[in-house]
Amino acid sequence: MQTHFLTIQKLIKGKIFDFIERFSDVSYSRGYGNVKNYSLIELYKKQINSHSITTGIYKSKVGRKIIIKKLIFKYKNLAYEHLLNEAHMLQELNKLSVGNSFQIKFPKVLAVNEIKDEIMVMREFVHGEPLKFFSNKFKVETLKKILCFFTILSDSIKKNHNLFSKRKPIHILLSFPFYLIYAAKKDRSNIFTYLKLAYLFYKSYLLTNIFSPKYILAHRDLHPGNILCDRNTIFVIDPDMCVLAEEGTDIAIISQFFTKDFGIDNTIKLLYELLGTYEQKKKFLALTIFYTIQTLALEEKNNSFYKMSEDYLNSLLKDIIPAMTGENRGGLDLSYRI
Repeated sequence: MQTHFLTIQKLIKGKIFDFIERFSDVSYSRGYGNVKNYSLIELYKKQINSHSITTGIYKSKVGRKIIIKKLIFKYKNLAYEHLLNEAHMLQELNKLSVGNSFQIKFPKVLAVNEIKDEIMVMREFVHGEPLKFFSNKFKVETLKKILCFFTILSDSIKKNHNLFSKRKPIHILLSFPFYLIYAAKKDRSNIFTYLKLAYLFYKSYLLTNIFSPKYILAHRDLHPGNILCDRNTIFVIDPDMCVLAEEGTDIAIISQFFTKDFGIDNTIKLLYELLGTYEQKKKFLALTIFYTIQTLALEEKNNSFYKMSEDYLNSLLKDIIPAMTGENRGGLDLSYRI
């Protein structure tokens, strides 16, 4: 299978085709049923448009469970690029993580089949409970392990960085205005809040080293449902957006996804542990603003991720930004309350 990572060129091309396909007449319902030699047990998601993917648990005749992700497409759109990136990243991550002491694993890819207007990725079914069902203390320990592990993996591929797609600062700087406009259009009553965030984003980002940043492997979607725990093993799934990104990217995204669970004081305490320098804190603020605005721009307003990001923005402005910039938060208690 030829290497296929989510490069900027593929990302742009995928978005263009995604836009075109929205005006095309495509039937997605034929992707919901059984697959040759496998029976559908449970359907997680149905493909209802060009940017969604059918995902389900299937069982073979001998009782083996697998996960199958299937996409029907007219053009090789963004969902197509994400699905192939996931398959190839899982292969690479499994190679890199053999025998690691962190007991962090990734599902194995069993097959990738593409026929005409349909692509299907078959991967190992892994047992585990989503991280959201565990205590906050366990969540913190698990997230620290994953962040440390991805940093170690990044060090192991330094000689092969050119094989992987990079999200450079120029990509962040150029795409931010578009995401900001889309997000603000959905919530015009808070236009001044978005302008303030834009100011804070550029102020923070341009004070960091954007000309020679440190890149590490970043999952970029580490929400509680993408981390499964089974006894002593941690499974990280769905790396469809995984690329080489600036150091601190996953911390910025974790803060967005976990602040509601942890509470603001515990979140800030964790950030102080993970971000030791002024440069890291500035980078974090810029990246967490960017990825939160991106979520608000891309998700529908009735989506749970949209609501979560709205709430996080309020916490960001009220508590996290003052804490990271040294402003007074009225006697913040930085001891864990978990």
